[in-house]
Parts: sequence; C-alpha cells; structure tokens
Amino acid sequence: MSLLRLNNLCVHYGPIVGIKDISLEVHSGEIIALLGANGAGKTTTLQCISGLLKQKKGEIVFKGTPIQNLPTHTRVQMGLSQSPEGRMVFPHMTVKENLILGAFTQKSKYLSHDMEKVFHLFPRLEERIHHMASLLSGGEQQMLAIGRALMARSELLLLDEPSLGISPLLMASIFQKLKELNANDGLTLLIAEQNAHSILKMAHRGYVLENGEVIKTAPASDLLHDPVIKEAYLGGISH
Repeated sequence: MSLLRLNNLCVHYGPIVGIKDISLEVHSGEIIALLGANGAGKTTTLQCISGLLKQKKGEIVFKGTPIQNLPTHTRVQMGLSQSPEGRMVFPHMTVKENLILGAFTQKSKYLSHDMEKVFHLFPRLEERIHHMASLLSGGEQQMLAIGRALMARSELLLLDEPSLGISPLLMASIFQKLKELNANDGLTLLIAEQNAHSILKMAHRGYVLENGEVIKTAPASDLLHDPVIKEAYLGGISH
C-alpha cells in the first residue's frame, strides 16, 4: 500500500503552469529522489504535498486519505512534514526554541524524548542548543531544519535541496544520517535534490521532472546508469 500518492496534480502560478499532471507514488519505508533542473517543478511539488500551495486540480492521498483540501497543520498532525529549501529556520530563536516549534502539533510528553533523538542524530545541535539560529553555519542550520521537521514525529519527511549551500563533506554526513533514519526507524523520505549522483546512490527509486512534468521514473540504480540521465544531471560521470 502506498504511503503517498499523487494523481494528475496540477499547480498554476496565475497563467504560468508550475506542474502539470504529475502522478507519483511513495511506499512506506522508501527513499524517493525527485530530480530535475532549476524550475523543473520539484519545490512546487513538495509545497503542494505539504499544503503550502493549492493545486489547480488533482488528488493527493496520504495513508489512504485524500488530503489536498486539508490545511498544512492537519497534514503535519497526520505525519507529513517538510524541511524547506533554504532551511528557513527562525533566526532570532534558539536551537531549542526552533525544535520546540517543530513539535507544536504533538503532545508535550514526547518533547524531551524526541529532542534527545534529534541530538543523538545531530550532536552539534546539542552543543548549540542555546545559540540563536542565525549564528549557526549553513550546515548546522540544515541539521536544525531537518531536526525541526522530525520533531513533528514524521512518517514521511519531504526534503527540499538538503545539500544546498553546504560542503560536500557535510552533505555526505547528513545523507548518511538520513539513510540511518530510513534503515533504523523506517522513516520514509521524498527528497528533491539537484545533486543527482549523491541522492541516487542512497535512494530506492527516482522521478525525473522537466518543465513541470514527470518524464521518467525508474529504480535509482537504473537512473544512475542511464546515459541520458547521466548526461543531463550527472555531468556525464561514469562511476
């Protein structure tokens, strides 16, 4: 049974088509890569799933329930959360306060336990617990954005360009942590990412977007070795 399913989803920005008739499926426990160049529709797709954008038409089904007309906070309560592009942490709040806000839909009895889980995943955040988010490095802010989303007790985590603006070494570390969450906790991940090579190495399947449409879907290993995908998104690399 699919955890998430999009059926012919369309989003318009006035007369401009953001995404057109996108259909995709995410099964529980999967890591799904959403690939495409800037402007392909990756962010639009994620924002529509999370309720930040309204679809023109189409259906979003989460855990068997149509959610396309539900408000964002209800979707979060159901177990769907997002770590947005550019991190979007609250700069004038501390690390601890940002994490607490991430748990606003949850019962307070879980707060300490869930915060400890985030600190176990990202020890650097515990070291910075009383620091203002604006004082964190780009990589630390990315950890905080992911940690804040996890505080919602997510079953499905949407990640929008998690490698943006951070070093390759730190990117590799964060991707490894995400793989551990998937393997150990069964967290399902839908990741929009321009760094196609890194994400395809950890994903189970991938969808390729172009001009707001899905042009290809396949197991991640197949996409990694597809000559067309390699030329367009992997710089022609052969490994």
